[in-house]
Formats: sequence, structure tokens, C-alpha cells
Amino acid sequence: MEEAFELMNAMPSKGFSPGVYTYNTVINGLHKSGRYERAKEVFSEMLKSGLCPDSTTYRSLLMEACKKGDAVEVEKIFGDMRSRDVVPDLVCFSSIMSLFARSGNLDKALVYFNSVKEAGLIPDNVIYTILINGYCRKGMISEAISLGNEMLRQGCAMDVVTYNTILHGLCKRKMLGEADKLFREMTERG
Repeated sequence: MEEAFELMNAMPSKGFSPGVYTYNTVINGLHKSGRYERAKEVFSEMLKSGLCPDSTTYRSLLMEACKKGDAVEVEKIFGDMRSRDVVPDLVCFSSIMSLFARSGNLDKALVYFNSVKEAGLIPDNVIYTILINGYCRKGMISEAISLGNEMLRQGCAMDVVTYNTILHGLCKRKMLGEADKLFREMTERG
């Protein structure tokens, strides 16, 4: 990582200015090495240089804040992202939704689920499964099944993770007849 900093800092003396891609590479490297505070400093330097961050820039920051479980920081980053008209990608949304669903804040996870659609993106099975898992963990099986049905109506196939999530929720609630029915459906669909 230090070599990347040295290279980035040496660019101006060679007649080059670090661009968005360079900053993204460094910020992502810092994110992956667990140096979140330094990543935020590099992000600030990027803004001071007049460059506009893109969804890749924000993704690294969001993923690290989500990993830390810092909901306040996540919402701050997301707000900044939206204020700059940067459209989050599905990875950004899934990270945020996962944070809120894991912490039991399904209302907030649902807000971000609806934001996926508002952003003009099509929810994928990861997005749906995060919310389904949140419902199952809270014992809200009918909501989980309803969302699974919506997922299918929208043309998004359930994968083995989605089925297993609902099956686990059903078994945990001792709804074995429903679990058996869903298992048969899963095997019929392949």
C-alpha cells in the first residue's frame, strides 16, 4: 500500500494528476487492508483535488462502514453519494441492506430496498434474499414468503441460498408442512 501512496504522490512531479481511477484503486486497497480511516483521508484529498467520486469510490467506503456496523457513517456516506448524484450500484445497496437487516432494522432495510427500484435498478436475488433473511430471522415468515413470491413474479429466480433461507425460517418456526412443500417446489424447479 505504501508503494501505491508513493506512486500517487509522485505523479504531479512527473506531470500527471491522479484521476478517479487512481484514487479508487488506493481507496479500495485501503478498504481491503482494513485501513478505513486512511481511506477516508484519501477520499478527502480526492474531493479537495476537484475530482468527483463515482459509485466505485463510494462502494469501498460503504462496504467498510457496513463491515464495522456503523449505521450513522453508512447513512452519511450514502447521503453524500446521493447529493453528488452518484447512483449506487447493487453492491452498495446490498451492503447497506445487509447491515440493517442483520441488526434487525427491517424498516430501514426496506427503505433501501425501495430505493433500489427508485434508482432505476432491478433487484437481484441477493437483494431479495437479504430482506427475506431479515424477515425469517424476525420470525416474519409470511412476509418472507410473500417477498419470495414477488421475486418470482418480477422474473428473479430463487437460488439455493434463497430457498434455504426460507426453509430454515420455516423449520425454526416448526412449520414443517410448509417446509416440505417448499422443498418439493425447489427440487421441481431444479
